[in-house]
Amino acid sequence: MRQCLLFCLLPAIAAAAAPATFIKAEHYAALKDELAPGDMVFAFAVRDRNPETKATRWNETKFRERVELLESIHDTRVEKALVLSSIEDFRAVQGRIPKDVRWIMYNTEPGMTPAAEMENIEASVSDFARVAHAVGMKLDWAPLGMLSPEQEERYLALAPQVDGYLLQHQKVLESQGVEAFAALTRKRAAILRRLNPKCMITVQVVIGRGKPEELITGLRMVSGVVDSITIWTMHDTAAAARILEAVRGQ
Repeated sequence: MRQCLLFCLLPAIAAAAAPATFIKAEHYAALKDELAPGDMVFAFAVRDRNPETKATRWNETKFRERVELLESIHDTRVEKALVLSSIEDFRAVQGRIPKDVRWIMYNTEPGMTPAAEMENIEASVSDFARVAHAVGMKLDWAPLGMLSPEQEERYLALAPQVDGYLLQHQKVLESQGVEAFAALTRKRAAILRRLNPKCMITVQVVIGRGKPEELITGLRMVSGVVDSITIWTMHDTAAAARILEAVRGQ
């Protein structure tokens, strides 16, 4: 009887621990069967890099195309997010963002974000959060600099400013293995929980940066400490679906 009870409870425990997921709007058609309530679809409207001057520049065509992608998705299970890489751009387009896009994501990364914003990241995140909250949106921050141990304390300290925090740990998984990936994710998630208990924590892996089985193992190891996962890929949605299914037990 005891053994039967244990096996009967396992599916429910697995389901409760299964993290949500973020997927690109371009991949919605391919991955919609893998989605569940609470998942998020995001569209990238980040800046391009001028190859001559190395400066970042706004791409209006990209913005319009990505917004149209979000508007084409009618799925009550998911929330929508728009990804921008500059507070200047957010101020300029906030009135043109569809009303059902509840999340704005601030992707701070060299080549996408103006250097001045990267250098004064505290003010940039604070400004972004203030503008987002003023229009009733939630802010998810995706700082590439988190991969630098030298910047860890400085970047984690901004958790109280944001509603979501995306940990880009794909390089750690690829170069140091799943144990290091899991340990770093647990460590930073614990700090984020302490600084902002309401913050949604997401961890990212990238297809091609580590073997598929390593991505699955790593994500399974941290599924109980993060709220969501994102499996980044440019085109391989079939692999993303297999990994997501394996991690969430669908």
